[in-house]
Order: sequence, then structure tokens, then C-alpha cells
Amino acid sequence: MDRDRLAVRLELGDYEFLRHIDPQSLEPREVLRLGEDAAHQVGVILLDLNLPRFAERLFRLSWEEGVEPWAYESLLALLQLLDSQERFPEIESLARAGRDRYGEDQALLRHLLGALYRQERDAGLLDLIDDLHERDAEWALWRAVSASRVGETGWTERYRELYRDYPATAAHSRVWVYLLANPGIAASFTPEELAFFSARHLLQERRHLESMEAFLALADQLLREPPDALPGWSGLLLSPSGLLDFYRAGSVSGRQSVTAGALEKLAALAVPPLQSLALEYAGRLYRTAGAYAAAIPLLERSLELRTGADAERVRWYLLSAHVRGNPEKAATVLSRMAPLLGDPGYYSDVLSELCGLLAGMGRWDALLQAYGAIRDVATAGTLAGYELVLADAVRAGVLPVAPDRRESLRRTFLERAAGQTGDLFAALVASSILGRSGDEVILAAAAAEREEPERPGADQLSPESDGGAGILIRSAMRYGLLTQAYDQVTRPRASTASSERLRDEILAELADRLSSAGRVRESIQVALRMKPGPAGDAAALSDPLVAPAFSMEQVLSRRFPNAYASLMEEVLADEPVDQWVMYALVREESLFDPRIVSVAGAVGLTQLLPSTASDVARRMRVEVTDLTDPAQNLTVGTRYLAMLQDQFGSVMKALAAYNAGQGRVRSWERQWPGLDSLLFHRAIPFAETYQHVRKVVVSAAYYGYLYGDRAPSRTVQTVFGDLETVQ
Repeated sequence: MDRDRLAVRLELGDYEFLRHIDPQSLEPREVLRLGEDAAHQVGVILLDLNLPRFAERLFRLSWEEGVEPWAYESLLALLQLLDSQERFPEIESLARAGRDRYGEDQALLRHLLGALYRQERDAGLLDLIDDLHERDAEWALWRAVSASRVGETGWTERYRELYRDYPATAAHSRVWVYLLANPGIAASFTPEELAFFSARHLLQERRHLESMEAFLALADQLLREPPDALPGWSGLLLSPSGLLDFYRAGSVSGRQSVTAGALEKLAALAVPPLQSLALEYAGRLYRTAGAYAAAIPLLERSLELRTGADAERVRWYLLSAHVRGNPEKAATVLSRMAPLLGDPGYYSDVLSELCGLLAGMGRWDALLQAYGAIRDVATAGTLAGYELVLADAVRAGVLPVAPDRRESLRRTFLERAAGQTGDLFAALVASSILGRSGDEVILAAAAAEREEPERPGADQLSPESDGGAGILIRSAMRYGLLTQAYDQVTRPRASTASSERLRDEILAELADRLSSAGRVRESIQVALRMKPGPAGDAAALSDPLVAPAFSMEQVLSRRFPNAYASLMEEVLADEPVDQWVMYALVREESLFDPRIVSVAGAVGLTQLLPSTASDVARRMRVEVTDLTDPAQNLTVGTRYLAMLQDQFGSVMKALAAYNAGQGRVRSWERQWPGLDSLLFHRAIPFAETYQHVRKVVVSAAYYGYLYGDRAPSRTVQTVFGDLETVQ
């Protein structure tokens, strides 16, 4: 096969022919005719095809004779392959050779330390281990076990450090198994220390109730000791990670209040920083259990001992406990707490929750009081949520306002909500009520994402260079390795420099390739990293050092793709469902991933529970055999939404019922019989359902704007059918 045809097949992801090539008959250097990156990338392909021997030959060729960055990438791939085969002497040799070439590389050092540990080359490991900068529980495990195997002075303290300084991980379970297998080593620890080690193991194994009971027994024993003469093992439980894991075990064991009570008592034994931590965890557990009156004083005591980010976190839980415990009183408390709120965005969710609770209670005076308290400290987006509700309360006449001021005050609230970009949903609804198209709202929100490009220096990008990550992504796409390309875009990095240097051309190409391959979810997630240019036309390249932007529409159409368009058109032809609402529903439910399954068991594009799908299919007199099949899923999901619309007479309530269930929406109707659709939505007590409706409205607005020549305000009116516009 000639080189060009081979390159095309690889780029298309057509790899099956490689299974039929005899590795012994192929000279690895022949692969290099495809390019300097070929040995590495074809090695990756062969590894995916479960042909590790051939892959290893190519990785070795790339590492020994290739150029960068492929030599380094192949070295890492080779080390990973050898690790899966437990070839530890070879890993040691390769990792040392890599360090000779690349210096103090942390990834290579970690491979070297792992190989030394598994060969029980403990002295060599201990000589090198403190050079590892990224210290974690695995590092502490190697250090502890190696120290005990060589009989290092004070080796027992290494085990205590592992359990004292790091929250429970798989490393703790592995050490526990090691101790059980080595009773001579285990005998060096007290029964209480071993009980603590066991509790961490149980937590890691998700045996939460057993773990909580083990922690509780240790706490009870410690509380019986004289406070001025605590035993040495108390430092394990009264440590940041010890308290955290006790809290974690209690929070999911179903016995939050019991755990909270024990932590509250332990606080009296702890030094001030740990005392504050124990009080915080106790307060958080009481809050989770709904015991808000018990939570508030503990969180207040914890807050007195905290500063900085820790204080911000405790203050959030304190405010949340007030909000959930007594929303009306929380509005008064907020007047005192508001000046102390640090980062306004940090409290947006709890302030939004307060708005919804007060709306559901019909306590408009308290809602107005809360708004006044946060007027100068909250984000514009948070305030917009209040302003939208207050404007509707003024219209409904439930907020005490003089008749001659009613319309002007309502307009003031709406203008404020419409004029910000922090809460796109509130801006869209407010704009619609004001009688505007809403086009400017969605464009302003997208434009707000743009940042002024940073002018690269001599050591940064040139127009011909994409940076390290860009080279890897383009190469992966050239060989059809879309997963590897996607991982390069989305994986966390020690430095953000690489991801910041990715040009939008690379992101757009990858998004389009993923979409063409049917991987729409990943395509959208890549497109979300693009920066939209001005609306209307593509931005011209005005500076040779700055990559050109894509137009607003080019970016938005990738973020909101009309995937499965033919199938959607066919399904929607038979159902009285707004097409852009349906597109939005599918996007927000699954990002167009037909095989996705939620933790609750919802399946496919429209995230249907099998029981719901069976019921709807029975009514339709059709058979549903596979909810991962797009046609079956869309057919039933669209019919289900149509049934909900018919049942509730409202698209908004249908969307709420789609998420929360019909029974809950019926109960909310009985609870708030007089609320219009906007206030009803705001009063929904489930944050997930409230946000679900908001997300679908925003997405539907974009879909209608991009593909239906429909003003966003019309979409808002479609969902909230009873909005009354300002005269």
C-alpha cells in the first residue's frame, strides 16, 4: 500500500488492516515514511488493537531514534506498557536513561520509584524519594513500606505520617492488606492505631457504616481519657485528615447526627485550628441532617477561629444553615452577614436558594429585605434573579408598592436584570417581558466570554507554532486518534500554559472531527473552549502574532449543534413539541450522547428511565428494545414531553416534571395554586429541577436564534406562556 493511501486510512480511523500485518515481516523504520511522529502514533494505534509487542517495537524506535516531542511521549507510553506487564527492571533502566536525557523529570522519577519499590530496591528508593515534588499517599506508602523493610530508625512514624497526613485512598487499603500479611510489622503499632488504620481501609472500601462505627469507637475511647494526658494515637484521629475521614464516613453512613455529636465533643480536646475544623464538620453534618438549630452555633464558633478561604467556606455553610432553617429570619441575618461576604460569586447558589424559598412562601417583604441586604455585595447575576422575581411580584400586586410607582419600579427591576450578563436566563426573561427580541442578550453573553489575547513574547507562540499541546493534537488527528486529541485538550495540566496556547483553529478542527465521528458530546466540550469573535462575520487577522477568532455564529453553532437533524425532524413531525425546546432538552440531558447512562439509570439522548420509557411505549403501542438507539429514544422521549405538556398545560411545568416527576409537580401546584409560571418556577424547591428548566430555556433560545430565525424572546414566551409584557 502506498504512503498516501495508508495515511488516508489512518486518518479515517480505519485500523483493522493492521491486525493482518506480520510484525516480524515489517521493518519498523518503514513506518517513519509517514512522518516523524508515525512511530509513536502507530504504536498507540497498535496498543489499542491489543498488539502490544508490535507497539513496543515502535515506541522503542521513537524513543531511541525519534525527535521531540515524540521521543518523550513514546518513552512515557513504553514505561506504561512495561508497567502493565510488570517488567520492573526494564522500567528502572528506561526511567534512568530518560532522566539522563531530560533531567529531573517528575513523571520519570515516579516511574523509577515505582519500579524500585516493586523490586524491593528499598535503599535506592529512599535515596531518591524526597526528590519527588508531587507528594501524595502513594509517595507516603513507598516511603513507609521501604523504611520498614530496611529497618530504618523510626520507620513506624512513616506509617503514622501516611495515615495522619493524607485522607483515605487506595494506598491506605493496600498498606492495610500489607500489615495483615506481615503481623511482625503490625505488632509494632498499638491496638488503637491498628483500629484507626482499619477504619480508613473500611472507608476506602465504601463500607461506610462500619467505618463510621470504628471511628466512633475510637472517639468514645479518646473522650474517656484525661484531657491533659491524651495518648499518642490521639494525633491520628485529631488530625486534619483523621477528622475529615470521620466526617466523610458519617456523612454517607446515614448517622450524621451521631457523628456530629462525637465531633462536637472531640473539638474540646483539639488545639485551636483542629478545634475549628471539628466544629465545622459537626455543623455541616447537623445541617445535612436538617438539624439547623444545632448546626448554626457550631458553625458560628468555628468561624470565630477561622480566617481567609477557610472562613469563607464556613461562612457559606453558616448562611446555608440559616437559609434552610428559617428563610424569613435568614433575610434579617443576611443584613448582618452581607458586609462580611468575601467573594460574591461564592455565595450565589445559597443566595439564589433563599430567593426561591421566600418566593415559595410568598414572603415578598422578606425577599425585598434580602435583596436590599445584598444589593451592594452580590454579583449582578445573583441580583438579577431577585430582580426578576421582584418585578413579577410588583406586577402581581403582592409586593406593597404605591400604585403610581408600580410600573416604574417593575421596569427598573427588569432593566437591571436585562442589562447584565452574569445570569443569561434572567436577562432573557427580563428582556422578553420588556418587549425586546433578546438577540442582543445572547450575543452580549457570548461576547462577555472573550478575553483580550495576550501578545506572545519571543518564547511563546509564533504564527507557525501551536505550542506543545497543539502539535500533539494535530498529530493525533492526523492518525485518527480523536480520543488522544480530546484528552490533550481536556486533561488537567500542571501548567495552564499549553491549554492557553491552543489556537481556535485546532479546537474547531477537532470539534468538527469529533462531531463527524458521532462524538457530539466531546465536540461540544471542545467548542466550549473556543472564544467567539464579533457577531456576523469572522474576525480578520489584524495582528500576525495573534490567532484569528471565529465569528460568534461559528462558535455557537458548534456549542449548540443540530445533531440528528433528520431524525429529529421525522420525530417532531408527529408531536406538538417545539423543535428548539426539544433540541435543547436533548443537549442538556445528554449532550447528544446516545449511550450515556446516568447514576439513576436514565438512558440515552433524552435520558429516559426504562420504566418511564416502557410506560410511554405501551401507550404509543410501540415496542422499545434499546434505549441507546437514537430513533427509539427520541421517539419515546418526544412523546413523553408532549404528554407532560398536555397534562400540565405548560411547557415550563412539563420540563419541570420531566426532571422531577409528575407527582412532585402536582404537589407543587397544590402548594402554590395562585402563582404564575415565572414565580412557580422560581419557587421550585429542587435546585436541580430549577436549574434544568433554566438551562433548557437558554439552550432553546440559542437554537431558535441559530437555526430557526426566531427571536430569543419568542422562545421564552413559548416556555413561559403567561408572561405579561411591560406596556
